[in-house]
Amino acid sequence: SGLPAPATDFRDTVSGLPMRAAAGLALDRALAETARTGRTTACITLCLDEPGHLIERYGQAAHDRVLRSLAERMLVVLRQNDVVARLEGDRFAIALGALRRADLEMLIQLCARLQTAVQEPLSIDAMSIYLSASVGFCLPGRAPAQTGEAMLKAAETALDDAWRNGPSAIRAYSPEVAQAAANRLVLQDRIEQALERGEIVAHFQPQLSTDTGEVTGFESLARWNHPEHGVLPPSEFLPVIMASGLS
Repeated sequence: SGLPAPATDFRDTVSGLPMRAAAGLALDRALAETARTGRTTACITLCLDEPGHLIERYGQAAHDRVLRSLAERMLVVLRQNDVVARLEGDRFAIALGALRRADLEMLIQLCARLQTAVQEPLSIDAMSIYLSASVGFCLPGRAPAQTGEAMLKAAETALDDAWRNGPSAIRAYSPEVAQAAANRLVLQDRIEQALERGEIVAHFQPQLSTDTGEVTGFESLARWNHPEHGVLPPSEFLPVIMASGLS
């Protein structure tokens, strides 16, 4: 038995896919069937690694054609009872229909197949466009709650982590991934204040001549002198600055 059709006919005008609510509803119904059938489900989210570059280089019309092509490619990889929906921007959600089993190995293999389909060169206006995509997923047993929306948000959290570690990364949702995301939100709440207070400073690393041993220059390295967490390296706060639009 496949997933019932979504209770809404609202579709994205660019990709032709249903919207976010369809993925959440499909997951809810699949979770409700689990106790009766013993089958399971999973949620996958996918995004382009550099959507802004695509628009800047090829224009909005080409960008929209790419999204339509990606939607078609994902539908070919998946089964008829899997639901593909468009999320905000260049993100997609996949609610997998009834599965006999769903584990890390199987999901990683499926995510890799989706990446391969997305990353095949696209020909638009006699130009070959090469893309990469990051993927996050959530298994029911790891979801923070047994609801479709909880699984979808968890998969998005995993996708955010994959995108930061990309390109072409795959991440599964886990409590550790969720905690790291929560920590970033805490830093994001303070980043503007940190910039205003001068907490982000330059540390200078000397460069030595191997011939004479003398200092020939310095490399400037950003550090955040956080009042609670101590000295933080750029990997901890530069993504937060960029996400806040303060770069």
